[in-house]
Amino acid sequence: MTRRRYTLLCCFLGVLILGLSACGGHKARVRFPIEQYQAYVKEGNQFFEKGHLWGWRQADERYEKAWSMAKSDELLEHRVVCLALQATRERDELIFDSGVREKIAGLGPFTSPQLRLLQALATGYGQTKPPLPADLTSVPFETIFDSQNSDADAYLFLLCLKTFRPEKQQEVQVALEEKHNQSNIFRYSAPLGNIDEILQADPDFAELRLYRGHLCFQNAELTKAREHFETAAKLLPDHAEAVNSLGDVYLFGFRDQTKALEQYEAALRIDSDNIKALFGKGLIFHYQGKYGESSRLLDTLLQQQPGWEYLGETQRQYYRGQAYYYKAYNAYLSDDLVNARRWVDTAKGYVPNFGGVYYLSGLLHFRLREMDYAERDFLRALEDGREYCDAPYYLGLIDRARQGDSVSAYFLACGDCYRTSLKELRKRIADIPKIDITEAEKQVLRGKLEHEVTELGQTAGKILVDILRILPQIEFEGKELQTQLLTEVSEELNVAAATGSHP
Repeated sequence: MTRRRYTLLCCFLGVLILGLSACGGHKARVRFPIEQYQAYVKEGNQFFEKGHLWGWRQADERYEKAWSMAKSDELLEHRVVCLALQATRERDELIFDSGVREKIAGLGPFTSPQLRLLQALATGYGQTKPPLPADLTSVPFETIFDSQNSDADAYLFLLCLKTFRPEKQQEVQVALEEKHNQSNIFRYSAPLGNIDEILQADPDFAELRLYRGHLCFQNAELTKAREHFETAAKLLPDHAEAVNSLGDVYLFGFRDQTKALEQYEAALRIDSDNIKALFGKGLIFHYQGKYGESSRLLDTLLQQQPGWEYLGETQRQYYRGQAYYYKAYNAYLSDDLVNARRWVDTAKGYVPNFGGVYYLSGLLHFRLREMDYAERDFLRALEDGREYCDAPYYLGLIDRARQGDSVSAYFLACGDCYRTSLKELRKRIADIPKIDITEAEKQVLRGKLEHEVTELGQTAGKILVDILRILPQIEFEGKELQTQLLTEVSEELNVAAATGSHP
């Protein structure tokens, strides 16, 4: 709030107090609590200047208390500005049903062009071609906002251009972002400088905490990521994405399915349409062997029309593709090969560069003895990386059935892939002391990774046994050396299956 507006508010209060004093005759006079009113407005201004969602919510709580004591055009304007900022930021953060738009409507109807524009912005932000009041269609937005001297006005000006006149946004965006880049309100869209220093100065900046949390998660700084997500969720309890991100940390970082499931369910209590939380919950059920429950959740995800419209096109393609892939995987593991084929082919249309769909498709073709198609899909899966170690094994079997000359090469590639996977898992175990988590959590994580080593040893060990059974039946150059190498891999896998640790 500017000094001029604050002075006008004080003048308004003075008039109000005089009016109260002149009324009532000999009746007891009621003294207007001006000190309390001013305190609410001052506190509101301080929170407003923080330039982030938690601050604006705190500001409006103070403004609302002041509003209940006395109303003025100046305070009305500041309340609508504050609420419009909340509405747009909540939309960006995928926070729904907070009641902000209803609050704005309850303060109207408005006669001021600025307030009517802000109400239209709060209502239409994030929509495709939202309506603008007819009498504002020819009004230059720069005449409504003081974009050169006010961080909030500059930000709202850009949001109005983005929403109603996107063709004009680029003309002014870069200059305004450079001019106001030290304000929190602009740091939201383009974080600059040392983020940790910014958060140390303002620990309540929940949106920036989420951004920092994702960076920490990408760098395997699990404790820091968890702390940022937990703090963001406490500051904004209705932020489903913050809670969902916490679930991701537990599932993919700590390998703790129980805690991850708790977070995904908490996110769904906030937003039952949340695509990411539905996917996370369905994924956990898949891991737990609850294939029917997993597929039912994935069906719910695919049918959640309100949830999809808030994701970008890349995310929509990814989550739809992954949902159909895991539905297909669930069907395959349940021996429902017809639906597995239908859904894996659907998944290919959404995630054509994901090797998993081609590996699963190859397995389905192999089961039905459709070897040409199986070979094509296994080769395509291998283009995605070394993750699908079974693919060379199946390619070797296919080539042997054709009496080809690549059997040994495929088998050797299979053994090499397993050995590399085993080394990578053991390295992750060896690196656990370097991870920023508690000692108790390190022990739990070590146990889970050692269990993965055991499972790898058991499943891969069976395939190596079959490969070593086949090798004596075929002739190829370097047979003795390759047999020795694959025998060594088989022994390593046997040790892993027995101990889950180093030999």
